[in-house]
Amino acid sequence: MAIDKLVPQYLNSDTDQKLVKSVEMTDNLNVRVSEDDSGTDGVIKNIKGTDVVSSRTAGDAFPSGDNRVIGSVANEKNKEILFLVWNSNSNHGIYRLDVVSGLYQKLYEDSVLNFQKFSHAACSTIVNEQSDTLFYWTDNVNPPMKVNVNRLLSSNYPTSFYSGTPEEKLSSLTVAKRPPSSAPSYNILNNPNLGYNNISNKVFQFAYQYKYVDGEVSALSEYSTATVSIAQLKDGIVEQESLDFFNQIDIYVRNSTADVKEIIVYVRQNNSGTFYKVDKIDNNNTSGVSTVKFNNNKLSSGLSFDEVNKSYDNVPQLAKAQSFAGGRLMYGNYTEGYSNVNTDIESSVASRERPNIYRITAYINPEDFETHTKTSTGPLEFSIDFNSLPATISANSKVYIDLILVTTIFEFTAVSNSGYNTEGISYKFLKPTWGEAEETIGKIDLDDYNTDTLKFPLEGVHITKEISFTSDTLRINAIAQISSELAAESHTSIVNAKLDDENESNEIKNALLATKARVWFAGFAKFKINSVDTGTNRKFNMHFSGAEIFAKKLNVQVASTPIGNITGTFLAEVEIINSSTIKIGGVAGHDYIGSNITASTEHQVTGFSGQSSYLAESNTGYKSFKENATHTFGLVYFDSNGRAGGVNKIKDVYIPQLSERSYKLNSNIDFRIKNNPPSWAKKWQMVYGLNSTYNKFVQYSVKEAFPSSSTADQSIYVSMDTLEGKANSYKESSGANIEYKFEEGDKLRIIRYEDNGVYNYPVNYDFKVLGYKYFSEPEDTPFILQDGYEDSAPGWYLVLEDNDIAYFKQTSVLSNSDKWDNNTLVEIYSPKKEIEEKAYYGMGKSYDVINGYHYGDRVVTSQPSVTIAFDGSITATSPDRLYVGDSMTVNGITVVILSVNIKTDGTYIYTYSGSISAVSGTYPINNYTEANITANQGDVYFRLRKIKKPTFFADLGILNERFKENTYAYDVDFIEDNSVSDFFPSKAISIGKPYAHLPEAKTIRRLSSITYSDAYLIDSDRLNLSSFNLSLANWIDLDIEFGSVQSMVNRGDALTVIQENKASQLPVSRNLIEYAGGEAGVTVSRKVLGIPSYYAGDYGTSNPESVIERFGVVYYVDAYAAKILRLSVDGITPISDKGMSSFFDSVFKDLIENSNNPRVVGGYDPDSEEYIVTVEPSFNSTITIGSEVNNVPVNQAGNIVFDSISYSANTVLWNTLAVNADVFCGDWQDTGNGIVFLDQVFTSQGVIVDDELMGSTATINVVVTDSDYNFVFIATLNLGTGELIIPATTCDGITITLGSATSTGSGITIAYKHLKGVWGSKYSFKPSMYININNELYSFNQTESGLMWRHNINETRNNFYGTQYSSMFESVANYNPSMVKLYEALGVEGGGTWSAYLNNLTQATTIGTTDFDVREGNRYAMIPRDTLTSTGHQIYLGKVESILNDTITFTTPVNYIPFVVGDVLKTASGSTLTGTSMEISGVTGRKTIQCTTNISNIIVGDNIVVEHDSRIDGDPMRDVFLKLKLTSTDTELFEVHALSLSYDRSRLHNDRVN
Repeated sequence: MAIDKLVPQYLNSDTDQKLVKSVEMTDNLNVRVSEDDSGTDGVIKNIKGTDVVSSRTAGDAFPSGDNRVIGSVANEKNKEILFLVWNSNSNHGIYRLDVVSGLYQKLYEDSVLNFQKFSHAACSTIVNEQSDTLFYWTDNVNPPMKVNVNRLLSSNYPTSFYSGTPEEKLSSLTVAKRPPSSAPSYNILNNPNLGYNNISNKVFQFAYQYKYVDGEVSALSEYSTATVSIAQLKDGIVEQESLDFFNQIDIYVRNSTADVKEIIVYVRQNNSGTFYKVDKIDNNNTSGVSTVKFNNNKLSSGLSFDEVNKSYDNVPQLAKAQSFAGGRLMYGNYTEGYSNVNTDIESSVASRERPNIYRITAYINPEDFETHTKTSTGPLEFSIDFNSLPATISANSKVYIDLILVTTIFEFTAVSNSGYNTEGISYKFLKPTWGEAEETIGKIDLDDYNTDTLKFPLEGVHITKEISFTSDTLRINAIAQISSELAAESHTSIVNAKLDDENESNEIKNALLATKARVWFAGFAKFKINSVDTGTNRKFNMHFSGAEIFAKKLNVQVASTPIGNITGTFLAEVEIINSSTIKIGGVAGHDYIGSNITASTEHQVTGFSGQSSYLAESNTGYKSFKENATHTFGLVYFDSNGRAGGVNKIKDVYIPQLSERSYKLNSNIDFRIKNNPPSWAKKWQMVYGLNSTYNKFVQYSVKEAFPSSSTADQSIYVSMDTLEGKANSYKESSGANIEYKFEEGDKLRIIRYEDNGVYNYPVNYDFKVLGYKYFSEPEDTPFILQDGYEDSAPGWYLVLEDNDIAYFKQTSVLSNSDKWDNNTLVEIYSPKKEIEEKAYYGMGKSYDVINGYHYGDRVVTSQPSVTIAFDGSITATSPDRLYVGDSMTVNGITVVILSVNIKTDGTYIYTYSGSISAVSGTYPINNYTEANITANQGDVYFRLRKIKKPTFFADLGILNERFKENTYAYDVDFIEDNSVSDFFPSKAISIGKPYAHLPEAKTIRRLSSITYSDAYLIDSDRLNLSSFNLSLANWIDLDIEFGSVQSMVNRGDALTVIQENKASQLPVSRNLIEYAGGEAGVTVSRKVLGIPSYYAGDYGTSNPESVIERFGVVYYVDAYAAKILRLSVDGITPISDKGMSSFFDSVFKDLIENSNNPRVVGGYDPDSEEYIVTVEPSFNSTITIGSEVNNVPVNQAGNIVFDSISYSANTVLWNTLAVNADVFCGDWQDTGNGIVFLDQVFTSQGVIVDDELMGSTATINVVVTDSDYNFVFIATLNLGTGELIIPATTCDGITITLGSATSTGSGITIAYKHLKGVWGSKYSFKPSMYININNELYSFNQTESGLMWRHNINETRNNFYGTQYSSMFESVANYNPSMVKLYEALGVEGGGTWSAYLNNLTQATTIGTTDFDVREGNRYAMIPRDTLTSTGHQIYLGKVESILNDTITFTTPVNYIPFVVGDVLKTASGSTLTGTSMEISGVTGRKTIQCTTNISNIIVGDNIVVEHDSRIDGDPMRDVFLKLKLTSTDTELFEVHALSLSYDRSRLHNDRVN
């Protein structure tokens, strides 16, 4: 007798039973062939059971209800497992297992986690420099999230995280860190204790960002408006003292209730350049405001352009895959962007009334003029004409006296010089004199010299004063106030001798010392003026008031002869060592008249110059939108994390030119928002695309126009001496920073001209500019210089094309009837060229979206009322702000506001529609829920500027034309300019962060793309993993042909990416280079992700939960290809083909056909080195509707449950139904949220929900139908659990029947042996997730005992999750598979209590646990005979011939047949045997037997058989193989080394095969 010895080691279900090897098992369950170093390698053992993991405290226990773990991650460094638990009562939680203690604890529990039951969360951890665990996850349902585990353990999150609103909680949870939701505000003020001013000549913009506790830094806030003080808009009008008054800016930033630690404030100058850090302050975790004081007194670090250009952190809204690679957080298969919105926005222009400006003129009386150009010992007299002032000067008006008395030389003659306060002028010779060997040092003391008369070269006496009127004032009283305040001031003139002009020096002598000197002085002199009469044309005189001077240059001569014969020359080598300040008058206050000296004065006067004295009802400048221009705007929405959608364009807004409107000052733009915001929006703001008309422009006066000297040239030459080119031009005389440079296509527009003292504003007086030229000599000019204007060359000229406009055309110029010199204000501009894609900018203010309402500048949640007076015609006035389109009910009549403008006193004037009588009252606004805002920052500044006007000498009282070059006058008028001031760089408007219009903008699912954060920096306190910067092109697109990205695995310097149909490797900060020989090399690269290298084989995954990485090897499941894959350096290997392909083909086929979201869970058991795959059980049922029957997925309880729901944008679901509205029984609007096609529920298009509900766990109404719309009914779908509740009937009354649950797959768990490369075991446990740490395996499966379980720990073998299971393994004995064998005995070499099932192709038998004998530690049993198809135990007695009482006579003898007394008779019909209960008691004749009772159930002709025990008398187990299935219920360890089968060859077989 031979023995076939089997040593089962691994699974093989593919090979034919005749060819299965002796080391292979065709099946097993809950046994494992050990791989260890304890001397039992290769031994079959039953499995240690699982122990439930307990909670640290009762409060940490899992919540009541159904619980399921949807994601987990092991953190080896901090010895912890973190996992996410979905709960059916929405008590979702984050939990932590402390591996050291073996206990778990609850970190955070809140419904805001919004987990869904069948979602899968990709999880990662990072341990920072403080050893804190940062836990990141994404579940493709909620935005990617993150927590700091250590801070959760110590409850170190803000209060809002635990008890705040859902939005406040999410602000601390989401990876995308919210930037500040509003721009910083500010206040420009005076700090009297500061002592310096670094802001008066600068314009700033501020921004700030949040730094979160873990180091994340948000994107910048929206930028503040430009910091323009009221004084800066008057620069050139008011004195420097007014500008210097404002020396500090208080910046107000909003605190955050979120997990924010610090607020960092930044500043930049004007609209460009670097943002520099101003300060860093602590966040106080409230919704209040903190103040940062800014004095511009220190330089700090600059913000990188990358960070400035980052409009927001573009963390995906949703993501399927997540990994941490190359120091960056990466997401794959993600959602970003938002669809454009159909806007409904109305705009209107609100302009301000122009305040009146009244000229004030100073002059020297003609009769006094010649006198004051010669020697005079009396005061200088002049007049100021106040006749232009109104009879009553309104409150808040201001008078500016600003004029320069041109006095070239001023001589001061003192009675004595004893009043000089000086320590003298010390000097030295630059080389020795008279042969002396050393330098000669000297000193001149003015007291010792004849210095009674001193000559001061003056730069004119600047008389300036600002006088304010706080109340209405009569003109005569106002003049008195002006005179009084002028008299109270000392008016300064600069003393500054020209060093190369002896006429501006003083020669002084000392007879005693026989020396004389020549000295040039510098410093300043002061004068006082006093009114000497009354009236509106008032005369003033001016007195010398004192001076402070010092020696600027000194020449000295020393003589050796008497003073009467002084000879010699002045020496140029004198160097002034020290010149004390010479204070004339003896006291520092300069009120010297009548003090220590008396004096007479002599002036050389040319008249007044540069005067711009006037009264203005308001001198305030304003930000404005450029008039005569079209302005582009858009609307941008922001989500809860500050991510912006694209710009939604609105209709352009035209600002009428001044000639087209009555209110001729600055313009604001009002917007009324009538459309609904998108559901995702939390903030909104208007954005500005600037004006599309002007590129650049200059507004100033012109001097005069000249005709061409050539008849062939029809051009007009316009002198710009007023602006530039002359010493007294505006630029040169005042230092203004205005510049015009000609560009092809430039135009000139006349804004206004003066006619009989009235300004005219013409419409569309535009000229083409042909050039801007400088002519240096009169004879070089191509035009005719008219009499009196010969001085216009040299100078700058605009060359204009004649446009045949009345009073401004060439013929008018030729006839001297033009109005070019009528104080004409022009605008020279470059039209803006069309830009295909333009940027839009924030305007410094954003607004909330709450409960589906736009909030605006006016309350929208309660009905406001306004006080207003209607004139009964079309005009109304009110102190309250209304908007165009506002409606009110006045005495039963609806009144609608048609226009809005602003009066000089700040009140509002309206026009309206509606026929009502004059009435005043307080009325509620009807349409208050529509948001209204005012854009008031604009792109220009409407401000006062000194406008030089052509000089009319008679107006100035100048009779001699020789003085005209030195005299000039200014008007003051409101102009527009891009700059705040003419006198410092201030081209800055209130534009903020840039935004783009995306015509095709929509929410995009980037299925095959990967995006990544900035790099994690180890030595930094900044955490960059939330910084996703679109401006850095932080993404890579993979081939969409291979499906969506499902999983990403970090493998050091490469990222393994598994798409649905393909896997690839992407170098991380490396490049792969392929050489000619085919091999590949790696080089360092600055690219974050290199070009993907795809693996051979079209294998991907739709089950990211199956992906496991172990020591660089990646395992995963491709259910649709029915493959399980191993990915390593040698490529992809379908390990499912290793003897198990047929098994997996069947498993995955059933899974896909019966589940709409096949779930295949992967895990790794480090103890047994196994990759474990679990396919969860599935159940189906049927829905019957009339004759329509459809299969649907259900849970074990029979409830319809969809594991997967597809979301689609703009899914108008109900209107796609091809059904009559009469049979539709739902609410059309409500049920448009989703649709279920019952015949498609096992595909991705079977259950579709509007994507605005993505992430929701709400229960919604959905339409249920089929692809052909044969029926329709309304059901409820729970988006959190996927459960569908159906009604009893369809909309048209057809009964709906749901069948009972039927198992379509009990689920399987099978393990692949990592080291040996074979399939080793199947197991009875089927958890929802695995996780391993420290060579220990954990799994998650909810039972009454618990949820989390530790494997390989319970000595009660095969006890999983509290349920006891048996062990089984199946092998095949097939030694010499060509030989038919008779199998006689079975030996189990090892322990255990076993039963066995043995079979071949046609036979089967069993061995019970008591059939085995234990001999020397092994188990042995004889193999029973066949119990399946055996006929050897059946004995044919014969055919019944007759029956008599208890005897049967057969047709043939029975006395020789080997049956036994007690056998039971059976009738045979073919192969079917039927029992009769007749028992044989003996043989009574050759053909006769006797039974124990009278015969029944047998008739004549029946064939009678008796049947023995087949296990004993049956056919022997005979075949070329024998399959053995051994089962044990042992709960203690058994070990099986081998099986032995005793057999003999069949003597019936062809002996040659033996």
